[in-house]
Amino acid sequence: MEKKPSSPITVYILAPVVLIGLAALFLAARAAFSTIAGREQSIAAALLIEAGTVSEALAFARSRNRIAGAALIISFSVSLSYNVTQAHDARPDLVTWQLAAFGAGPLSALTFISLALGEELRIHAQHVAAWRAHHEHKADLRQRRQERRDRSLTGQAAIDRPVDRRWPDKTAFLSDNGRPHDLTAVELAKLTGVSERTARRWLAEARKRG
Repeated sequence: MEKKPSSPITVYILAPVVLIGLAALFLAARAAFSTIAGREQSIAAALLIEAGTVSEALAFARSRNRIAGAALIISFSVSLSYNVTQAHDARPDLVTWQLAAFGAGPLSALTFISLALGEELRIHAQHVAAWRAHHEHKADLRQRRQERRDRSLTGQAAIDRPVDRRWPDKTAFLSDNGRPHDLTAVELAKLTGVSERTARRWLAEARKRG
C-alpha cells in the first residue's frame, strides 16, 4: 500500500527559521514599543503584530485568504515603520538605503520565509488530499467488486440449488408438498423450462393454496 505523503524536509527547515525570525522581531518590536508604553503593553503589542504577521503570511500562502493578505500588508507596514524609526533614533547618521535595510531586511526575510512555509504546507495538504481520494477510490472499487462477486455467487448458488426437476407441468408442481418455499420465479423457470411470467403465476397459486 502506498504510504501517506510525509511532510517535506523544507517544512522542518523553514519552521525553526520562522521561530528565530519571530523572536528577533519580537525583541525589536518590544524595544520600540517600550519607548512609549509600559513593559506589559509593549510585550503584548510586539507579540500581536509580529506573531500576527507570521500567521497572516501562513494563512495567505495556504488558502489565498484575501483578508489575511490585506492584514499582512497592514502588519508589514506597521512593523516597517517602527523598525525604521528605531534604526533612525539609534543611528541618525544612516542614509535612506541603510535605514531601509535595517527596517525592512529582517521583516522582509521573516515575511517571505513564512510565505514559503505556508506554500509548502499548502502543497503538502494537496498531496495528502490526493492520496486520500486515491485510496478512497480504490476502496470503493474493491467494495463494488466484492458486491458483484457476492451477487454472482448468490445467483450461482440459487441456480445450483439441489431441486429435482420433477414437475412436468403446473399440476405436478402444485401437488408437490415438498417443493422449496423460497423458490423464486427465475429458479422455477430455469428448472421447468417455462417462462418467468408463467413461473410467477405458478408460485402465486402455490402460495394461495398454502
